Amino acid sequence: MMNVLTRLPLLSAPLGALSLMLALSSCAVDTTSPTTVGSGNLFDATIRGSRISFDPESLALPPSYDASAHRGTFTGTVVGDTTRTLVVAFTYDIDNASLPKTLTGSDVSITYAEKVGTTNLTYDCAVGGTDCAITLTATDKHTVDGTFTAKLTSAVAPTRSLSITNGSFSVKLNR
Repeated sequence: MMNVLTRLPLLSAPLGALSLMLALSSCAVDTTSPTTVGSGNLFDATIRGSRISFDPESLALPPSYDASAHRGTFTGTVVGDTTRTLVVAFTYDIDNASLPKTLTGSDVSITYAEKVGTTNLTYDCAVGGTDCAITLTATDKHTVDGTFTAKLTSAVAPTRSLSITNGSFSVKLNR
């Protein structure tokens, strides 16, 4: 009868390989449901060289997500000598998201408006253009985080443009 101790080296190699495979498979990254999202109250961007923080919890138009249309929208306004309003919208299924995901063209809508006294200026993404982009970076299906950039043009004066850089958001979406 063969001693059990002499058989262990024969068993240890396959068991070691199996243990390694199990350990590696348990380290797989789940990109459909990130475990951490931001605070849900961040919405800011650099516009004309100034960093502006918008309140994403606008009572007039709270952040929302329409699950059937896969459409998320959030608006922020800053009131002062110049009233600034920024509206960001995207079309993407965040319930089955693979992130990060960069959206452009018809999947993105960004509008910026300024009111100084009685003068209103509004800037939009070119329809179907690629000058506006949103990158969704995390979601728990209620809060969505990401970044955005835009080169916007005036609807009334197409030669006027405005760049938005370093846009970032973490917003709680009403569903």
